[in-house]
Amino acid sequence: MATGRKQTPAVYQEQEDGAERKSALIRSISMLSAEERSLLPVVANAPNGERELSRQEITVIVVCSCTTVVVNLGVGSMPLLIPIEIVKKNYAYTWTGVLFLLYGINVATCELLQSKIVPFLGTKRAFLISSSILAACYASFGLLDLTSEESVFAGLACFIRIIEGLCYSGIMNAVFTILCLTVPTRAILGISLIDGLTCVGYSLGPLFSGILFEISGFILPYIIIAALMAVCSIMGTISLPPVAGNLAAGMSGPLKVVSRDAQFYGCTVVAFAMGNFVGFMEATLEVYLAQFDRGSTVEGAVFFAMWFSAAVVSPLWGYILRKAGNSHVFLLAGPFIEATVFIFFGPLPGLDAVGRHLGLSITCLIIMAATTSMSLLASINIMIERAENDGIETSIHTYAFISAIWLTSLYFGEAIGAIISGSILDKYDYGCVAISAVVTELLLGILASALILLPWKKIECSV
Repeated sequence: MATGRKQTPAVYQEQEDGAERKSALIRSISMLSAEERSLLPVVANAPNGERELSRQEITVIVVCSCTTVVVNLGVGSMPLLIPIEIVKKNYAYTWTGVLFLLYGINVATCELLQSKIVPFLGTKRAFLISSSILAACYASFGLLDLTSEESVFAGLACFIRIIEGLCYSGIMNAVFTILCLTVPTRAILGISLIDGLTCVGYSLGPLFSGILFEISGFILPYIIIAALMAVCSIMGTISLPPVAGNLAAGMSGPLKVVSRDAQFYGCTVVAFAMGNFVGFMEATLEVYLAQFDRGSTVEGAVFFAMWFSAAVVSPLWGYILRKAGNSHVFLLAGPFIEATVFIFFGPLPGLDAVGRHLGLSITCLIIMAATTSMSLLASINIMIERAENDGIETSIHTYAFISAIWLTSLYFGEAIGAIISGSILDKYDYGCVAISAVVTELLLGILASALILLPWKKIECSV
């Protein structure tokens, strides 16, 4: 079992490994046109891979960063406003879980396709198409407030969330691939930036939409988010260079290699577990917080505190993982920490002495959110390491493929967590939700530990 990287590809600290990695990267870049290669001067011109970023690279990073925040601002508003709207209209609460289930499964399914779609369309086209349709989705979702029939609301909401999931997977895969190609020698830092900004969007979404909801109701938050998404699309049109790969290169080689790597599977299980926690929070946290009767602004502030804490620590986790020789401890600790903290957050039946206090709840949420960020970054860091150790060449296909597998695992877990928790809460109290969360995280943690730590024999294959 590998406990760290055989080489140091991220920073080229050692001369021999650096020369070998640089040659591999240049061979990959040679497949791109001159215009496309202009996005990648770090590899072509910097022997140690650590020179200052160019103005174009900084512009690309800014556009991708703003887009990541805005798109997750929209996604982050859903866990607060969807339950409020469904309860206000006196519709079956099960629709909450259904809407998050459809979204999560669709994102997970579409992410698998994005490893082909993004290289085929090119990162810029994928970015522009996805951002434009997302703007329309958010505006349409806000207008659901005008419906008066449960069947109409549910049908339109399901349709919009399916389209939203398709476009969200496209834009996040495009952003991920663009950033990794922009700073290929600092991949984990680029990934931590995406993760951190995703959490910023998630944290601002409930706070932002909660304030606007109290001012003007359900429609205004989504109209403003749609307008911001349209601005991001325009920024991308002006600023992003087109980057496309050679579709003929395909992904059959990496797929064959990772399909025989138990550690790669272990990482996907942990990503699934972290997504499961996110799904539980999306479907049930607003109802949990409603018991304190503090209003939507305070509830939005709690959402903000939870996800902003993850955003703050995400770059720190990225730095630690980049420096640490072994990410496995950070990877496997996540499910067990979340299971432990959820015992007190629920709390579990029989722990009535613990009670439910807003301060304790916020503390638990912050710990679990920071843990989610840690394990998600560790999982994709190890996935990249395993791909590199297995000899998979760094390219647009590789990053798109790893992004697709990672995000598929995360969002499939999110979908399952949402439907499980929403269905349980529809019939039972939050103590039962806590039991299901603890059991699920423990089982997934044990499975991931077995895949990562046990000496599985890897089947060799020719690529």
